[in-house]
Amino acid sequence: MAAQTLLAPPGSAPPGAGQQSAAIGTGQQSAAIGTGQESAGTGQEPVGIGFAPAHHGELLQGMFLDEAGVPHRALVTLPQPALGSRAVFRPSYSHGGVLGPPDLIKVRRAAILTLGQLPSYRSPAKGGQIEITSTVPRGIGMGSSTSDVTATIRAGADSHGHPLSKEEVARL
Repeated sequence: MAAQTLLAPPGSAPPGAGQQSAAIGTGQQSAAIGTGQESAGTGQEPVGIGFAPAHHGELLQGMFLDEAGVPHRALVTLPQPALGSRAVFRPSYSHGGVLGPPDLIKVRRAAILTLGQLPSYRSPAKGGQIEITSTVPRGIGMGSSTSDVTATIRAGADSHGHPLSKEEVARL
């Protein structure tokens, strides 16, 4: 099975390469077969978990004035907590790419941005593998991408033991 490898050194086999996955970085192509012997899940490394609910699309968006008359961008949505995305991030200490579902490029980019913003002293992880499980229907305006990305950011931060505020998650 092929894994698209980005940000990973040539010839390195990222964790979970036996799954159909893609990562962001150099654009080099590599083929790898997973052995099922990856250390993820053995208790040897931290695994981060994040969750984010779905929403009923953008009900209202635009520029709004605050009490002082200063304009601010705003977006109003209606949360749908019965649906959501769960992300599991397994750090890698050997490569700098992020492996994940090939069709979820925003998720992989969010993981890379998150790792780049976290204090490196908490974890020497250079990259990792992201898995998404979602109950949000795709393509009908319920925020499936937003839910996936937000859960990914939270999972990456959780793997570093670094909880993020709502503002930090929104910034990323």
